[in-house]
Amino acid sequence: MLAPFRLSERYTGKVPNLFMAPETERSLKVVAVCLMGLGVLVFLGSLLRSLMVRSPTPDTRRPELTYNPRAICPNAFNEDLDFSKKYARYVDIPLHEGCFGGFVHIPGSWRNWEEQPTPGTDQDGFWFAIWIANEANSRGPFGISSNPNLTYNVARFQGHGTLRLYTNVDAPVPTNSESVATPEPQLPEISQLSIHHTDPHICEKPADAYYTETGDRFQAGSHSDGVPPEFLFDSNHFDGKITWANGFKGKVPVCILIDVKGNPLKVDFPQPPGPELQDHIKGIIMGWHFKGGFIPNFWDPPTPVPCQMAEMFTFE
Repeated sequence: MLAPFRLSERYTGKVPNLFMAPETERSLKVVAVCLMGLGVLVFLGSLLRSLMVRSPTPDTRRPELTYNPRAICPNAFNEDLDFSKKYARYVDIPLHEGCFGGFVHIPGSWRNWEEQPTPGTDQDGFWFAIWIANEANSRGPFGISSNPNLTYNVARFQGHGTLRLYTNVDAPVPTNSESVATPEPQLPEISQLSIHHTDPHICEKPADAYYTETGDRFQAGSHSDGVPPEFLFDSNHFDGKITWANGFKGKVPVCILIDVKGNPLKVDFPQPPGPELQDHIKGIIMGWHFKGGFIPNFWDPPTPVPCQMAEMFTFE
């Protein structure tokens, strides 16, 4: 039964709670506070998710490898690294992208060894390929987590970064005669080689080919002009500096026949400079890639044609 409300009690301005006990009121307040806190958490979670969705994600895609399984760098023929008589726990080999460097001779005291990038090398971009001496084909490319388990004593390497070959073999301490400092080998003379177009009429061309110069249209009949080969890129990354001229100075004209696919098909020398220079010049030219020449037709598709070009190699 409800307690009577007596008029004699002093009015306090509060309406007496006739239906709820004090303990129940406190419980409801606790529940209300919990619900408010939960609402704040839900709001903060929604805000965080929206920020995460709007935040740009970094592009972690690896760049495409510049790997050529058969190309040798122009300067690689005189850049051999001979560690065969060196007592070392590891050797470091700078890598070139797009071509193989000189031969690397493994220390003769090693019986087994491993490959890994040197400390400080970009771990994400590191890769290497190997062309073992006297093998027809190269192997690779291999990434940082690869364990190719190869057997070799002499090989060429290609890749990105610096490769470290290391061994767990306890290499012997050099004797007194072996520890005597040997004089540094004399470095080969560095020459500068520049290449420019020259008159292709110095060359003998096949009957179905056209004399052309890069960038200049050639006459292909009475009513149409031929479009010459367009140079695309050099897979050898030739920079003009060479160490294989052995002091030679002068100019060497070179005739190059470009086939319909843009590949150097034939290389001739009107004035042969000698077998060694010819081999190096051919190595440079075989790294050139073109868009093949063609004869445009008004209605029909263009007609691909072989083109005879000439370049002047100037040694300074």
